Amino acid sequence: MKLFDKIKNDGFDLGELGLEQREDNIPYFCTPKGAKIIGWAGVDGIHYCMIRGFGEMIFAVSPMDLPENYVLPVARSFRELLGLMISCNSMDAVQQCYMFTPESFQHYISENPPDEGFLKTLGDISKKYRIQPISDPYSYIKALQSQFDYSKIKFTEDFYDEDMNPSAKKDIPWKVTYDGGFYGKRGRGGREIPLKKSFVWGDEKWILLSVYMCGKGLVADFAIEISREKVKGFIDRWDLLNEDKNTYSERERREISEENPMEVSFTPVAFLNGKKLGTKHGYGINWICPELIGDAVENGRESAAFLEHYGLAEDSCWVIRRFSFPYATKRAPKVGKIKFTLERGRKTVREKVFDSPNPGTEIDFSNPVTGESHRLTVLKYENCTVPEKYMSNENIEYPRCYTVMSYVVTPEISYRDFMVRDYDDGDCAIRKAAENNGYVPEASNDAAIGIIGGADGPTVIMLGGTDSEGTVRTACSNLRFAQKEKIRWVIEFSVKDLPDIEIEGI
Repeated sequence: MKLFDKIKNDGFDLGELGLEQREDNIPYFCTPKGAKIIGWAGVDGIHYCMIRGFGEMIFAVSPMDLPENYVLPVARSFRELLGLMISCNSMDAVQQCYMFTPESFQHYISENPPDEGFLKTLGDISKKYRIQPISDPYSYIKALQSQFDYSKIKFTEDFYDEDMNPSAKKDIPWKVTYDGGFYGKRGRGGREIPLKKSFVWGDEKWILLSVYMCGKGLVADFAIEISREKVKGFIDRWDLLNEDKNTYSERERREISEENPMEVSFTPVAFLNGKKLGTKHGYGINWICPELIGDAVENGRESAAFLEHYGLAEDSCWVIRRFSFPYATKRAPKVGKIKFTLERGRKTVREKVFDSPNPGTEIDFSNPVTGESHRLTVLKYENCTVPEKYMSNENIEYPRCYTVMSYVVTPEISYRDFMVRDYDDGDCAIRKAAENNGYVPEASNDAAIGIIGGADGPTVIMLGGTDSEGTVRTACSNLRFAQKEKIRWVIEFSVKDLPDIEIEGI
């Protein structure tokens, strides 16, 4: 059961927090498709929801606002939404953050202190569920909203009905601009030069579709066809069609990102008439065969328009990338020859997981790309505790226990290519109960401590130093409240498994 449902079932009055509960929950024209409404502000139709396909993320819906602000993400989860309320003293400040500067945001908070009902309810919830405040709420919300891909939000037919929504957007004619990416149409559209150059890179089928000669530079569109079987296997393995019903650990989220076949990392370099062009912008969207995702997820309108323009098959899976390259000359040159080199990005490969070793233990493993054999020899293994004096906030209880492992690797491997890390999640810092119903307005959830690293993320330290066996390296486990009897360590490689490739456009 999700935290929101637990809190609601426990009888807490969420209306005191600015999340008024209603029986009908009648949506507005701009309420996203698949929305689960969790509360109402009580004014201007403002309401808050989770959206199917976006996990636990919380969105604010504002029907009376400008179209670009109809739907905005405000927190990655309900737990973090409560943490924002602790730091902002209200739900209103969280919802309105998008319109403030840092200074006006702090002024709004100081000029609108919370009432007793808000403090008591939030204090009781925080104490029972150990909610942590967000240390920098303004930066948190702004980063979330600036990085979010709004094209993935789907709406009902009401949203596109001009009688209900006067700002409903009509279909926009195909136009590619230097600064527009997939979503914006700023500037004059470029002149398209169709290429449709197909090539194979590794086991992937690629197409260099077109380039566009724009006023400021060159724009290139790429499409990569990904095996339907590979995508289906990935979706089934992680039960991603039920993502909103599942809870994934930080380790699992890392693995999901690493294994996602629709994440293709590469860097293109363009050459126009023999002159190298730098890369200015890069944009990405995807298309997943509707048969694989059913009604659980919908592809974006931009993806559909892309497939339609280039005649790509809708029953396939496509990784779509667009790049902008500024001209090397002051004026747009005449097109003579166009060439691209593509450099593949690195990816993480887990080679071996092993349990807490004793000094002298030898662990054999191999490089997943070259096949070369290596041996890790443990030199020292000890439990440690971070001194309390290094804790940055007396109102926060930090995990302080960690384990240090010193080792050597033979033959040696570059630090860039190899690391050993704690395989499992550490413990998150928690807010201490205070006299004021457990409410600590200025507490911080930042658990980073010196060189040890974050308490809620993987931590690896590599120290220089040599002995007769080679360079001594040191890995630290994640921070925990109690020493773990057995720690699982993972050997990981950062690999570039494909060579660079050169594509002749014209």
